[in-house]
Amino acid sequence: MSRDSARALRHSFYDITPLVPLIEQGRTLLTPNNRLARRLVNEWNHYQLSLGNTVWETLPVSALERWLLNRWREAVALGLAESRCLLSPIQEMQLWRKVIESSPERGDIRPIINPAGAAELASKARTSLIDALVPLESESVRQRFESDADCAAFLLWNERFETELSAAGLCTAADCRAALYLNAADLPAASVALVSFEDLAPLAQQALARLCDDLPNAPDAGELAQRRMVAFPEKRAELRTVAAWAAEIHRNAPPSTIGIVIEGDMAHRLALEHLLRREFDCLGENYNALPVNFSSGLQLAQVPMVRDALLALSFTGRSVDTLDVVAALHSRYLDTGDVHATATQLFVRRLYDEGAVTWTLSDLRYFADRHARSDGASVGFALHERLAAIATAQWLRGKKLPSEWAMQLHAVLDMFGWPGAQSLDSLEYQQLQDWYDVLDSLRQMDVIEGSVDVTRAITLVRLLCDQTVAQPLTQDSTIQVLGPLEAAGLQFDFLWLTGMQASTWPGAAKPNPFIPHSIQAHYALPRATPESEQGFAQALLTRFCHSARELTASYCKQLDGAPELPSAMLTEFSPVELSVPGAFPTAWGNQLRTEAFEHLSDHQAPALNTETSKGGSRLLEDQSHCPFRAFANWRLRVQALPDFGIGLSPAARGSLLHDALQMLWTAL
Repeated sequence: MSRDSARALRHSFYDITPLVPLIEQGRTLLTPNNRLARRLVNEWNHYQLSLGNTVWETLPVSALERWLLNRWREAVALGLAESRCLLSPIQEMQLWRKVIESSPERGDIRPIINPAGAAELASKARTSLIDALVPLESESVRQRFESDADCAAFLLWNERFETELSAAGLCTAADCRAALYLNAADLPAASVALVSFEDLAPLAQQALARLCDDLPNAPDAGELAQRRMVAFPEKRAELRTVAAWAAEIHRNAPPSTIGIVIEGDMAHRLALEHLLRREFDCLGENYNALPVNFSSGLQLAQVPMVRDALLALSFTGRSVDTLDVVAALHSRYLDTGDVHATATQLFVRRLYDEGAVTWTLSDLRYFADRHARSDGASVGFALHERLAAIATAQWLRGKKLPSEWAMQLHAVLDMFGWPGAQSLDSLEYQQLQDWYDVLDSLRQMDVIEGSVDVTRAITLVRLLCDQTVAQPLTQDSTIQVLGPLEAAGLQFDFLWLTGMQASTWPGAAKPNPFIPHSIQAHYALPRATPESEQGFAQALLTRFCHSARELTASYCKQLDGAPELPSAMLTEFSPVELSVPGAFPTAWGNQLRTEAFEHLSDHQAPALNTETSKGGSRLLEDQSHCPFRAFANWRLRVQALPDFGIGLSPAARGSLLHDALQMLWTAL
């Protein structure tokens, strides 16, 4: 294929041509997010190649928040702003948690049940107040905070938070923007242009006005799309149709760019991924060949490899759940023995027979060691060896800085043979790198936490994994699955907006509970009022209408048993009907109908002995429900693992009752 033909087939998600005059003026392009900034760099490089250039200057483009931070650093270097250490988002969140958890209780303030959630809301509240230029030092503003218990609690936390920042010479990104705003007039003027912004926070708007002589907006490219609206009976039908629609366009017109906007429940995103993998036959050996890019990933703590690493670290604590022990035995990333070995299966059976929900580590270690010493139980079973190694590790005692615990925790994982002997695929290798990044982030906690014990260190690692998103690095594809904010500003040939119900678009207002509603309404804080939410949704939808040749909006007639209507903003969309694919792909049904069945005579099961067979009505009940169920229960003698719960097991209660009755009747 020639260079020209390759360029012709290249898919583009942004027409950079209207931006060229601004770039030639020497302006820096500012974008709402890093994703669009990276896209513009990619398009600029291809634009230069199309001109036949072999060397060109790097495109001056940056996300707005990063650009403002760089200007703050410039102000610090010139001595215009105080030099402070900038906290990372993870450090900032952990400092909020520390402040909230250590705050003394007051009778007029309710106790905090979820410190992590409170820390996140408090961090967002402080950032919103700074960006909206709300004067917290004003007496009238403080009186409004004092009139509500939750807002009054935030006011106290915020004072302690700022005291901690000042004492340690720290600052947050919002503090940097505020300092830049105060000193912007003394900095050299900048030449910038805004690209695809819906709105700007007052602080950023004022800072840009002081930093720049003029502030042009980049022209919006694209004509009004052909718009259509589709209704579906339920969510699964909507997602199946979207997946089939994307696959059909990709097969019939490979160069076409396709965007799928999905918002809300992560379960819907995972369901869509499964359906796309099914359409593109990427559920088996071709798992990593899916021609789709997802803007959102999973929490790192939910990734199987990291989930099992955290599971192994939990064995350094005082107790562990029975289900976690069984999960560790089944993990392919941990060397606890052969899960299929008779010894391991027998150990699981004995765990369930004990009926305990939770085990202390000393009891579990004794129980596993006693099991390994029984006849033939040591073959293929290794959990007792891992527990013994942890028990004798003196370096897990005492307190250390989080940075020192990073290597110690990795040594614990080495004891368990993590991440396993098998070779890692590309996705797992990326997740392994994310895990190492988390351990590096643990080092940043030294300034926040000080010396901690191993339990606290593991808690910090778990929090970091919860706050880290595992985003697979894949080749750029013509199909993009994005959230509404990630899709804004990009351009597609075909764009599909899912979940356009009246109850979700525009979404319900989400005011911050730590800021008085009157303050949020007066200063027009984001997502604080129905009016602001409606205005934002309308502006976003208008941008989508100019971002594609064909725009489809879909909604469900029923969600969670409640009837739904289409969004009131879809009045200009033409209703159409689309055929909904079946629950199973057509190819699977065709293969099933044409497949020749092979019948085998299985003689491995125990022979049926009609003279000693038992069962009665229970056998007939199992046979009526499912023939295989009767076969498994009465021929193979398969027995389900017993239930376990808090307190004594049914077997222990039965034994105690038997002994009590024996003592009673012996005495009588």
